Amino acid sequence: MIGQVAVRRFPALTVSTPRTEVRRLVATDAAAVDEVFGDRQTQRWLPLAEAAGQIDGRAWCTELARQRRDSGDGDHWAVVRREDQRVVGCLWTRRTDWGARLTEVSYAIAPHARGYGLAAEAVDAVAIALILEHGFHRVELRVAPGNVASRRVAEKAGFSYRACCATPVSSARPGGPGVVVLRRRRPPLSPSHVRSRSSRRGPRDPDATP
Repeated sequence: MIGQVAVRRFPALTVSTPRTEVRRLVATDAAAVDEVFGDRQTQRWLPLAEAAGQIDGRAWCTELARQRRDSGDGDHWAVVRREDQRVVGCLWTRRTDWGARLTEVSYAIAPHARGYGLAAEAVDAVAIALILEHGFHRVELRVAPGNVASRRVAEKAGFSYRACCATPVSSARPGGPGVVVLRRRRPPLSPSHVRSRSSRRGPRDPDATP
């Protein structure tokens, strides 16, 4: 209609890797999401809890996810461990710039599932799907300078360093303001090459919260 601006909605996305499946969150995932966001290490690095208080798992899976999709800003997903179909983490996108075809991805993994490379595997798969299948030009991941484990996850997921921003953001705590920005660009690989590369990862890549 004249005078109305169409809002771009984030694409429906489900991706599988040898050990994980990434799918949209549903209301029945609320307890697992509460476990992920209730962890002390997650709260140490995550900007969301500081900005909005303790995250409510049901709201994160339902109305907050719907609001993010409807606004075109991003989406919320579950990271499911395929061996037992248990939700072991969350992935979400935000700050999407549709003109530049750019989005930012974040993640958090439950304490019991860290240290096995599941975060890197899932983030890698989502970034590749967004770029190769949904036309995004860049996917960014922001990490606090002191969060060494999360920087390693980003590197394992194929992200490379872009900049260190001095803008004060809560995700930079502890250790003062600032955030490391890592970027994943469109890779010169075919989808079949990407799948075979993912299957060769070892089981002990480090995981951490953003």
